[in-house]
Amino acid sequence: MGIPENIDDFTQSSTNFPAPATTTTTTTTTTTTTTTTTTTLLLLLLLLLLLLLLLLLLLLLLLLLLLLLLLLLLLLLLLLLLLLLLLLLLFLLLLLLLLLLLLLLLLLLLLLLLLLLLLLLLLLLLLLLLLLLLLLLLLLLLLLLLLLLLLLLLVLQLPLRLLLLLLLLQQLLLLLLLLLLLLLLLLLLLLLLLLLLLLLLLLLLLLLLLLLLLLLLLLLLLLLLLLLLLLLLLLLLLLLLLLLLLLLLLLLLLLLLLLLLLLLLLLLLLLLLLLLLLLLLLLLLLLLLLLLLLLLLLLLLLLLLLLLLLQLLLQLLLLLLLLLLLLLLLLLLLLLLLLLLILLLLLLLLLLLLLQLLLLLLLLLLLLLLLLLLLLLLLLLLLLLLLLLLLLLLLLLLLLLLLLLLLLLQLLLLLLLLLLLLLLVLQLPLRLLLLLLLLLQQQQQQLLLLLLLLLLLLLLLLLLLLLLLLLLLLLLLFLLLLLLLLPLLLLLLLLLLLLLLLLLLLLLLLLLLLLLLLLLLLLLLLVLQLLLILLLLLLLMLLLLLLLLLLLLLQLLLLLLLVLLLLLLLLLLLLLLLLLILMLLLMMLLLLLQKILLLQKLLMLILLLLLLPLLLQMMMLLLLFQLLMQLLLLLLLLLLLLLLLLVLLLLLLLLLLLLLLLLLLLLLLLLQLLLLLLLLLLLLLLLLLLLLLLLLLLLLLLLLLLLLLLLLLLLLLLLLLLLLLILLLLLLLLLLLLILQLLLLLLLLLL
Repeated sequence: MGIPENIDDFTQSSTNFPAPATTTTTTTTTTTTTTTTTTTLLLLLLLLLLLLLLLLLLLLLLLLLLLLLLLLLLLLLLLLLLLLLLLLLLFLLLLLLLLLLLLLLLLLLLLLLLLLLLLLLLLLLLLLLLLLLLLLLLLLLLLLLLLLLLLLLLVLQLPLRLLLLLLLLQQLLLLLLLLLLLLLLLLLLLLLLLLLLLLLLLLLLLLLLLLLLLLLLLLLLLLLLLLLLLLLLLLLLLLLLLLLLLLLLLLLLLLLLLLLLLLLLLLLLLLLLLLLLLLLLLLLLLLLLLLLLLLLLLLLLLLLLLLLLLQLLLQLLLLLLLLLLLLLLLLLLLLLLLLLLILLLLLLLLLLLLLQLLLLLLLLLLLLLLLLLLLLLLLLLLLLLLLLLLLLLLLLLLLLLLLLLLLLLQLLLLLLLLLLLLLLVLQLPLRLLLLLLLLLQQQQQQLLLLLLLLLLLLLLLLLLLLLLLLLLLLLLLFLLLLLLLLPLLLLLLLLLLLLLLLLLLLLLLLLLLLLLLLLLLLLLLLVLQLLLILLLLLLLMLLLLLLLLLLLLLQLLLLLLLVLLLLLLLLLLLLLLLLLILMLLLMMLLLLLQKILLLQKLLMLILLLLLLPLLLQMMMLLLLFQLLMQLLLLLLLLLLLLLLLLVLLLLLLLLLLLLLLLLLLLLLLLLQLLLLLLLLLLLLLLLLLLLLLLLLLLLLLLLLLLLLLLLLLLLLLLLLLLLLLILLLLLLLLLLLLILQLLLLLLLLLL
């Protein structure tokens, strides 16, 4: 079979090789293997560095993409804000136009009222001038009549009864003058009433002016708002420009990163080619098992590094979570405090509402009293009108009687003139006439006697006529006296009614003052309520802001959890990759072991045929060792499969957690939107309340002005009351004097 019979011969033949040749070949192979292993290790380190750079660049790309998305969202939000601001500008411009139209209308009303006031004043002045002219004419006429009477008395040398009649006429004229004076006083009262009306018109003018001031203030506020909106628009435009610049810079950075990635990929490809060449050399120089062991060690080291990094990241995230939880606790405490403040303010508001209800009840009672007083005033005004009609009728009767008296006086004057003419023609006194009669009797001249008798008869007839006229005059004087007393009494009644009216007006003004004071109190309470409501709204806004902060913190927590889950997912993915790589390596080892087993079997057959039994035993031991290795590798494969299943389950759980966190984030975003809407509503309410406060303050000022004007009206009414009392006293005194004078004159006439 070709096997040597003696083993010693075989060993001698196998060991008798030349020694120096074998030593040189082994040294050359060891040097080449060491150089190739060092170069491959260096190349592997370079590959690892390049892979790390690639990962970093990919992360930077992701971050830049996220920044781009955020910037785009900010741009959209800014555009929406610009649209809203433009709409607000349009709305404010429309409000400005409307307010300008209102201002023009109010100015026109003011001009019309001023023109009416001027016309009333001119009419009053004309009336006063006319009255003064009439009074002057009457006084001149009276003076002329008195002068004529005095001249007649001086020229004619009338007897005593005629003088008394003239005195009586003078008294009548004085009565007429007194009546005229009373009429003038009544006109003065009318003028004072007109002055009161003018004051009321001035009150209306003040109200209109205050409305104008209100509108002007509103215009100023709107202009300020427009300016603020324009400034905001400018700021938003600047922000848009800045964002566009940032977008351009980010795009440039992205391009640079892409170029770097391309360059690194090229370098990686070159290094991979070099590594493939070196690996071929190493496969020729070293065994596959060593390479696999080295690769496994490298992968395990990488895994350890990644696990350490992830552990650090998890610790940082846990610290952030703790800080956020502390912030949440603080915010919850602030929320509780704000809720307590809101409850206290609500209690204050309830108390103020109760006070307002009480004041409203008082106002209703005062309004009822005002209505009753107004009814009384209307009744008194009707009585005054009736009395004025009676006065006018009496004045007409007086004028008619005065006309009759004037006619009778004219007749008396004519009769007196006739008598004077007869006396002048005869140029003889009455005693001479009697002497003539005696002489005629003595001489017995009948014709002359008849003539004288006729003259005497004529004289007697004239005297009788004069007596009759005097009696008529006396009767007319009595009637005049009665008629004069009646209008004076009516005037007294009128004055009394005017006094009552003025008293009622004073009561009305006092009630109005009380009403204004109550309104002032109500307005003050309303101002306090509005201030409390403003505080409540501010507290609610603070609450909403705190809630928004809480939601933001929760969002941050959820985002951190998402980041943690993503990191865990990355870890699991890396583990999956490592497990897959290990499984592939184990499969390759199994294949290699199978091939080695085939070779060993062939070698065992050859050794069975050629070698000694000791070598056979060694080969058997090697076979056992290989079988154990195969069993171990199979166990490792089973363990790797179990780990893969576990990793897949963990991945499913992490995906479920991610979905839940995303749902929570969506809910938090919806809550934030709702809170923002509430904040907007609260801001609108705050603006409305501020406007109401301004209006209430202006109303307070108006009420104060009205109070001052009402006080002025009270003073004027008091002056009118004093004047009326003085007039009443004067009228009573005049009545007494006139009655006494007339009685004295009548007594003198009778005597």
